[in-house]
This record gives sequence, structure tokens and C-alpha cells, in this order.
Amino acid sequence: MNLKTRVLKFLILIFSTIYAIRILTIFTADRLYSSTFNLVNKTEVLEDAVQRLDYASRIDQLNAELYFRKYELLRKIRILRGVKKPYAEELQLLRECIQLNPFWPKYHFFYGITLERMNRYPNVLTQKIIPSELEKAAELKPYSDFYQNTYHKYIKLLNRANRKRYLNQVHRREPGSGTPTQQQIAKENPIEGDSILKTEN
Repeated sequence: MNLKTRVLKFLILIFSTIYAIRILTIFTADRLYSSTFNLVNKTEVLEDAVQRLDYASRIDQLNAELYFRKYELLRKIRILRGVKKPYAEELQLLRECIQLNPFWPKYHFFYGITLERMNRYPNVLTQKIIPSELEKAAELKPYSDFYQNTYHKYIKLLNRANRKRYLNQVHRREPGSGTPTQQQIAKENPIEGDSILKTEN
């Protein structure tokens, strides 16, 4: 057996080993991912599932669904604890999803929703990012009535919210000038809870 043949066999062995390890890690990560469904809605149970996903995402770092599933579980834990404002980690996980798979509409959708819920009074940049993400979701899934309606509803309510803030500013600057009271503005331009979009019950 000449040197060239030995080198070729050695390379084949190396690549076969790498491929086998990769298949094993994908299988393991998938089993861990599957084990996080159909769980009892208890904080300790969900936290244990989050730990399994942490391990799964370490061995399969290119699987965006692992990060999204972790986001879903953290969101459930937060709701069970009675916390309305999303955790910063939720937003970071959705960023990871978008970086790994920017063409999956639900990542953009939930990124926009989560960012909106984290910022009750968003700055100018955030006001542009939120509708942009919702619009991307609607564009990537044009046949989804849910994404389309949510995007257009947000734009409509955002305009109302901006109008409300503007009128409130006018009211503070010119008291007694005949501008509507804040109660009248709120009645005419309702904003549901701490968020413009009500997606959590």
C-alpha cells in the first residue's frame, strides 16, 4: 500500500468520524428538544427543561429552534411568576434565532412583539424597529392572515399612540386652551394594558 492510498484512507476515516459525531450531536439535541414539550405548567419543571435546552444548544449551536424553544419556556415561566415585562434574555434568544435563520417569519414576529412589550415608551429607533420586524414577518409569510392583520393593527394603533402622546404634550404646554383632557384622549385612543398589541392573556 503506497503513501497516497494510506493518506486517502486516513482522510476518509477522519471525515467519517466527524460526520458520525455530528449526526450523534444532532440526534441528542433533537431528543432533548422533544423532551421539553407536553410539560406540566410548573416553574421548576419548565426551568429544568430550560437547562436541557442550554445543553442542547451548546452541542448543536446552529439549530435556531433550540433557542426559540428556550424563549417560549422563559416566556411561560415569566407569565407564571406574574411578570409582564419580558426578560432581556428573551430578546437575546430571538436575536440568535434571526441570525441563524433570518428567513423564518415567526422569529421576526416575536422579536417585534417582545421588543414592543419591553418598551412601553419606545424611543425613535425602537419605534422603527418594531413595525419593521412585524412587516418582515408579514412579507415572509404573505398568506398568513394572522401576521398581516397583526402588522396592520400595530401600525394603526401606533399612529393612535403617537397622536395621544402629541396631544398630551400640547395639553401640558397650553393648559386651558380647549385641548381634550387626558381622560378623553385615552377613551378615544385606547391602548390595551402596557402593550399596544395584546398577545398574552
